[in-house]
Amino acid sequence: MNKTKILYIDSDKHYSKKLLHFLIDNHYNVKYIEGIKEAFIEYSFNKCDIVLIDTHLKDGSGLEFIKEIKNQNSQEGIIVLTQSVDQALFSQMIPLKVDRLLFKENSFYSIKKEIDLLSPIETPIQEETLLFNLGNTYFYDKIQKRIIKDSHIIWLTPQEDSLVYELIKAQGGFVAFERLQNAISKNETASIDTLRTVVRKIRKKSYTGIIENQSGLGYRINVQGDIDVYTKFDMDEVLKLNLNLLILIGNKYKADSLSYQLERLGFNCESLYTIEDAKMAMAHGSFDYIVSELNLPDGDGADFIKSIHDLNATKVIVLSNNSDIHYKEYLYFRGVIDFIVDIDNLPYQAYTIYKTILKVQSNTEFNKILVIEKSKKIGEQIKDILKPRNYQVNLVNDLIQAYELLKREKYALVILDISYKESFRFLTDVKSTLDKSIPFIVLTDTNRSYNVVRDSFKNGASDALRKPIFAEEFILKVDQLVEYYKTIQELTRQTQLLESYKNIVDISVIVSKTNPKGVITYVNSMFCKLSRYSSEELIGKPHNIVRHPDVPKEIFQDMWDTIQNQQIWSGVVKNRAKDGSTYIVKTSIMPIINSDGEIEEYISLRSDITALYQEKQS
Repeated sequence: MNKTKILYIDSDKHYSKKLLHFLIDNHYNVKYIEGIKEAFIEYSFNKCDIVLIDTHLKDGSGLEFIKEIKNQNSQEGIIVLTQSVDQALFSQMIPLKVDRLLFKENSFYSIKKEIDLLSPIETPIQEETLLFNLGNTYFYDKIQKRIIKDSHIIWLTPQEDSLVYELIKAQGGFVAFERLQNAISKNETASIDTLRTVVRKIRKKSYTGIIENQSGLGYRINVQGDIDVYTKFDMDEVLKLNLNLLILIGNKYKADSLSYQLERLGFNCESLYTIEDAKMAMAHGSFDYIVSELNLPDGDGADFIKSIHDLNATKVIVLSNNSDIHYKEYLYFRGVIDFIVDIDNLPYQAYTIYKTILKVQSNTEFNKILVIEKSKKIGEQIKDILKPRNYQVNLVNDLIQAYELLKREKYALVILDISYKESFRFLTDVKSTLDKSIPFIVLTDTNRSYNVVRDSFKNGASDALRKPIFAEEFILKVDQLVEYYKTIQELTRQTQLLESYKNIVDISVIVSKTNPKGVITYVNSMFCKLSRYSSEELIGKPHNIVRHPDVPKEIFQDMWDTIQNQQIWSGVVKNRAKDGSTYIVKTSIMPIINSDGEIEEYISLRSDITALYQEKQS
């Protein structure tokens, strides 16, 4: 029998009898109760792993029972079953942190799947066999690094496994060649020929259609099952964004269920099922984001997206399993910010939508991009792709004007049409005189040569892309390089901050540093002033240069033992200056640990308490 304990509460005898038989047939440990009063008694004596409950019970609301048990155990798994749902019911369930909302029209197998997702995992996650459906009855085993067909095992080499898993992480989307070349290499980036060879070997071991190629874009893998069904996330770490979302899905129950999961993540959702209803809702209200399917009962979702006047104000996320890259390209250029694989695991899908929206909403700092492009059409296409992602895009077609803008304003990325006669000189000048950390993407013509690409990188370009651009690859490159620039700026800011802290400490505290052997590597001016030694006389010497003979050796042994055990030592120490005078310091010595867990150096902070000590003695 399955060890998961389920308390099932439902007053609908006809429905509950069938579901109960199904759960028992599947070996679940189920206790069935008809009403709230009996349920409270049962729960008080016998704890369970999951509560499966209808909202409308013969003696009250199921939500009251949920509220009570959540007060006792906030981590209790809760699945709500209902015939229908309205906004009032939604608003009551959100603060109760119900895990799943399911409709009674759902199949019993879909209910079983949600129970399994919430069930406690008895073994550590790394010991679970996680399988991914790759079509034609082939499955990828993440833990064992193999492909399985029926009872036949196909072992993968490390390169093949790295490639397959990198593709699976994209959830059916195309992955750029360069990213895959990095994934299958240990040190230097693998060549494109090596990548193609690895792909051919995987196809030969399985079947031809397992990995698809899109010229100029990358590869995708034929993932047909849910991605890692054990994926979980901590609701307490979710940042409440308080944005208005329109959920447009033809299946009413799926739309309402996804809306519920998104409301749990802090969004305000309205779920609709037809284009006509969506247009009416937009005419009478405003939405920050639209999450839409493409196949809707009364038309093509793409036509609805085209009818939206301002995709910068109302941003669009598409749910789709359509692998037509040209269709996706078209919608990217129309302002769609992302395509998310349409899967049945709605909590995972909701969290994926949340992360996509969070990334866009967080793009408020270092988000300015300068586009220098001769073709107005291409420049406008780039703006159409980037502006919905909250990038501030300035478009110019003159290098002198661009240089003046870069002198006045801070940009996170420059996109440069390399066909300008002085483009390489411009690139070099910006890097050498204005900001050497700013990344450049150069755009080349279709017939780009090796020399052009080589010279671009030699002059400081971060990447080179061919025109016409592929939107998905272009977005990936832009996001990566802007993130790189943000990281550089943050490191610079932290370095400046640390330098400021160091300056404050240096003028107020006596500071010294030693290597792991106790040899002095740094002293500040206050140390020199108090000890009467110059920094040249101190650096390279052991700390006992200022040791006073009156101090027992046991104190220094205790000090040394403590800091070698990676602990902070604190105490009062009598020292002797170069001129023989005595001074008393309150001392703290802290070991600095590197990423390998080893002591890199010791830093000591002291304060002069000589006057206070002498006053006490007198």
